[in-house]
Amino acid sequence: MTKSCNIKTNSEADLRRRFYRALCESPQGLDIPLFAQAWWLDTACPEAWTVLTVPETPDWTAAASDPTRVLAAMPVHTPYGNTVQNPLFTQHTFIWLSPDNQTKEHKILTDLAAALSPYRYVYLQFPTRQRQAQPFYWRGLDLRLRYSYRLENLRAWRQEGDAAAVETALRAGMGRDSRRRLHLAEAAGITVKPCSTADFCRLYRQTFAARGRHTSETETACLTRLIEAACQRRQGLLWGGYAPDGALLSAAFVAWQGDTAYYVAGGSLRRKPPHAHAQTLVLFKAIAHCAGFCDVFDFEGSMIEGIAQFFQGFGATPHPYIALQGRRPGLCKRAWRKLNRLIRRPTGRPPKP
Repeated sequence: MTKSCNIKTNSEADLRRRFYRALCESPQGLDIPLFAQAWWLDTACPEAWTVLTVPETPDWTAAASDPTRVLAAMPVHTPYGNTVQNPLFTQHTFIWLSPDNQTKEHKILTDLAAALSPYRYVYLQFPTRQRQAQPFYWRGLDLRLRYSYRLENLRAWRQEGDAAAVETALRAGMGRDSRRRLHLAEAAGITVKPCSTADFCRLYRQTFAARGRHTSETETACLTRLIEAACQRRQGLLWGGYAPDGALLSAAFVAWQGDTAYYVAGGSLRRKPPHAHAQTLVLFKAIAHCAGFCDVFDFEGSMIEGIAQFFQGFGATPHPYIALQGRRPGLCKRAWRKLNRLIRRPTGRPPKP
């Protein structure tokens, strides 16, 4: 595995990306979640991603025609060549296992952990279904437990009847404070309808500017590309909450893949109630819409207490997921550690009494 996986002229990285695109478009790729799909990575970090595989260097010509020849594949974002981390607006990566190799997960994870070892810095998050990660820990990476918040009863709501029945079931599962905020937003005449990408990005920048965080052009450009790609593929929508005078108060970008919809990004202006509750109404309508064709709504999680409580107010339950983090020490530090081990090595066994 070369360190310069994000360089366009790197033929090895290009072969890996071509194989993975073929995998995502094949029937075996239907189970790959949104943030690990090739089209999402091509949009979020063009040419700045590669794929770790087991075996490390398979027959790429054969693998492109039959992806199951590869035992496992894990896409990773390599922004600086020698680092691995999640792209912007990308919650997690994913380890795809060939259907015939599900029982070899431990050995495969050990090989993937070895493939990560040359990188100087690693930070990766896995989806909630990934429960095994010990081989990464044994390779020197720290395992951290974080939480996402998910609604997993959308199918039951859909089976109860039409859109009105779905909204009734969603409202019944919400907490008392969330229902009160929803009622105040509806009573204030706030309406929810699709909004433009330009208006959404403007509101997104204003939201973080009000909190004292600067939003870079790279971040908004990436968000714009993802919105346009998801909407073009009919795998995403923008919802905006508008005041009676037409002002955009709140907005949400939701994308979906398979049976799961994800709350990717949002923005809301800090105004006095009832306009301050516009985001509750926007997400309420977005969840109700997604319940028509998805079984799970994933809020993407947050470790910030206030945001976590806001998500749980919709009836979402916390689901743990694993995050990997590690930094390979520099040459001098590795040499110092090796020298210390040599100095402290015992010269022999102590004499018996």
